[in-house]
Amino acid sequence: MDADEIVKTAELLKGALLKVTATMAMANGDLDETGFEDIAEFCTRFTGDAIGAHQIAGLALAAGGGENSLSAYLESIKGEFPGETREVLIRAAIFAAKSDQELVKPEIELLNNIAKALGVPKARLQELISEKGAL
Repeated sequence: MDADEIVKTAELLKGALLKVTATMAMANGDLDETGFEDIAEFCTRFTGDAIGAHQIAGLALAAGGGENSLSAYLESIKGEFPGETREVLIRAAIFAAKSDQELVKPEIELLNNIAKALGVPKARLQELISEKGAL
């Protein structure tokens, strides 16, 4: 893998991370500013780029109802990432889902769709959800 491919993969992962967390932030329809701040802090730490809660909120609003497009997007890029990296995206989705301290049915359904799109078995998703401190 040359430098250009590494940069492309990193950018692809960053974009996927932002789309997954923003869509998950809207899964229960609750716009919680504290949750957006937590997700933004996580994304900033993960990507190294300063990402504000307002950016996550904007992405979340843009993603509203975009579960099908997220699944299609993830299916189209899953071949770019090894299994461990796909699990990082699942863990990020779990983190975003739990940012309001609860996991509700719409979030669980979206987690199932994300895992399916990324080729992560349902049993493995359940293990990741059950892990204490999933991130």
